[in-house]
Amino acid sequence: LCGFTGKAENSTPGNVRQVKQVPLWEHAATRPVSARKMRAFWEIYEQLVFAVLSDDANGTFPVALHRLSQFAQTADLITALSDPRTAALMLQVWQTHSRLTMTGQGRIQGCPPPSVADALDASMWLSHLLRPLNMPVLECDLTHAVSNGLSVLPAIAAKCAYGTPFILTEHGVYLRERYLSPPSEFLSAGTRGFLLRFYMR
Repeated sequence: LCGFTGKAENSTPGNVRQVKQVPLWEHAATRPVSARKMRAFWEIYEQLVFAVLSDDANGTFPVALHRLSQFAQTADLITALSDPRTAALMLQVWQTHSRLTMTGQGRIQGCPPPSVADALDASMWLSHLLRPLNMPVLECDLTHAVSNGLSVLPAIAAKCAYGTPFILTEHGVYLRERYLSPPSEFLSAGTRGFLLRFYMR
């Protein structure tokens, strides 16, 4: 995974036959998505956002990721995630969750109630962070992720598609790094909280 496509600075070992870069932030070519597919996407997206905001006691987050990975194999996930209506759905689900988690003292358990800007920023970031799921899933014997977080998404996709086992060797503490280094100092507390909950899942 990389921010933008570029020439690899380090040479690869002899047992590496190919390097595939998956840019998270550069402009990507997209394909149209049918109305029927978009309706299916909205259902999955709503489930995913609610799982991020909730304590996810029922394990809905991995289920939503699994469904999103399956969707990406039949339609353009980047097109779906980039649709302006994702921000409106994000705002709706987030507001609903805030109302459901309001305590008797008027406090919110978890992320604070969102502003429109929070929903716009969170949906934009999520559209980029989920891009690894849009890459073609290769059939192989084993996948290996050297860090938790986004680099595990292709491994999850391969497991969903082919049942491919994967191993994770954490070279660093990914979640701790996210806490110490927020994605942007310009994001609100609500958006930072949403993204941290996404990384926690």
